[in-house]
Amino acid sequence: MSDRFSLYAKIPEPALRRLPWYLSYIKLLKKHGQTNVSSTQIAKKINVSATQIAKDLSYVDVSGKTRVGYDIDQLIEVLEDFLGFKKTHKAVLFGVGSLGAALLSDSGLEQYGLKILAGFDVNETIVNTTVHGIP
Repeated sequence: MSDRFSLYAKIPEPALRRLPWYLSYIKLLKKHGQTNVSSTQIAKKINVSATQIAKDLSYVDVSGKTRVGYDIDQLIEVLEDFLGFKKTHKAVLFGVGSLGAALLSDSGLEQYGLKILAGFDVNETIVNTTVHGIP
């Protein structure tokens, strides 16, 4: 566990913020049947230079092949593991108004490793109720 934290400390924050963008785009490519992707291809859609993308991906210990690019399945696997999306993180939500209720109804959060177990609010009209099946 301390190894992961020391690895995070070595990665610049902007790179950490870009990794989920790459993952999202790469998953879209996989959905459309693509098996490989180049830094240049990602760069055209994400608006980050191909050199920066290659550097960012090198932080998570994945490398592409010249003229082939990155294997999409491997890249998804590595990024999901690195970003913690393979492990489920349990959370509670404080504030179940409009935005909080929207988050409780968002079943897509679990694909990113986040499971909201309960929501809390000071509004007495929703205390001891469920919102989208979550207490």
